Amino acid sequence: MLPSLEENQPSVALESLASGVPVVGFAAGGIPEVVGHRKVGYLAKVGDSKGLTEGILWVMSQKTKGSYLKKNCRAWAEKYFSEERCAEEYLQMYQDVVQETKYVN
Repeated sequence: MLPSLEENQPSVALESLASGVPVVGFAAGGIPEVVGHRKVGYLAKVGDSKGLTEGILWVMSQKTKGSYLKKNCRAWAEKYFSEERCAEEYLQMYQDVVQETKYVN
């Protein structure tokens, strides 16, 4: 459970998903980018404690149903947040900045 009202890219959510554990949290800051509603967890409206409770219950019900959720968590983390992908995105960003500054000066 990640009840933060403000987060950029929460490490605890990434670590949870990489461990195969779904995340329940508020749709605040960068949490939706990490979680994705009902793909690997549950997002409640910011400040909606009833929605957060519903998310916890939903995740728990998926466990008893033998849901895809646990398998998808690890796959989601590997696909979108692997070291290789992050390195590639940083490299591309740096290349874009260098290319842009060539034309500014």
